[in-house]
Amino acid sequence: MTLLQSRWLRFTRSALPPTRQHRHDRLLRGFSVSIPKFEAAGAPASLSSGNSHSGSKRFRQHVNPLSVTYRQPVELPKWTQCFANTSLPIHLDIGCARGKYLMDVAESQAFERNFVGVEIRRNVLREAEREAERRGLRNLAFVHANMNFHQATLLQSLPGPVKSVSIFHPDPWMKKRHIKRRLVTEEFVEEMATHLPNGTPIYVQTDVEELFAYMVEIFEMSKLYDFDVLHKNPLGIPTDREKFVCNEGGDIYRVKFIVDKSEKEAKDPAAQICD
Repeated sequence: MTLLQSRWLRFTRSALPPTRQHRHDRLLRGFSVSIPKFEAAGAPASLSSGNSHSGSKRFRQHVNPLSVTYRQPVELPKWTQCFANTSLPIHLDIGCARGKYLMDVAESQAFERNFVGVEIRRNVLREAEREAERRGLRNLAFVHANMNFHQATLLQSLPGPVKSVSIFHPDPWMKKRHIKRRLVTEEFVEEMATHLPNGTPIYVQTDVEELFAYMVEIFEMSKLYDFDVLHKNPLGIPTDREKFVCNEGGDIYRVKFIVDKSEKEAKDPAAQICD
């Protein structure tokens, strides 16, 4: 099944104006990217989804983000204790898991940017925090949060401007009754655009074709984003899920969405916030 044959496109593509249908089709045709095998996969023999990383401990792969457990008030870090320089621009990684790749990126940009990794599974995040502390990273912080409920609180608390966002291999929740649990929803993309200025890139990456088509539809239907082609991982360091998929001969689907509220602002000048 190709992206253009997926049920998500059949159900929702017809709702787009003809010009946007053409643009949308062009987007989807360009994003099946095969990556050469990595010499060291660094990942378990099987990974169902997400950015899981190898290690001695095994954690639960999935948690229900709609559960009351994950809708409690978020406990935010003390940013001045996390970052050596709180004025640096921020890269936000949503669904970082153990965050090994994020640590590697942060280490390579120690004086250029601060990094914030968000993960819904608290036990996974504790391991990431211990490793980041061991490595002495002063431009990286981890937050235990549910971005379907805590997004505004987190974004408003950040000490510096968010210059980019990444969503790598989110849980696909493939069963029909579980689709409502997906990270990328209409509310999610609308709230993200509300709190980010025009021009902010959001990098999306997955190895699940149907999920990719679904996420593209959600972003497109919001009319709050433009897009651009991504032929490689924008952070330059692959996640363990990415390594595993590529070594198995799978495809990675990537796209860069760019916040563009001009259409909405033209209709409603009062919507011009954040810029």
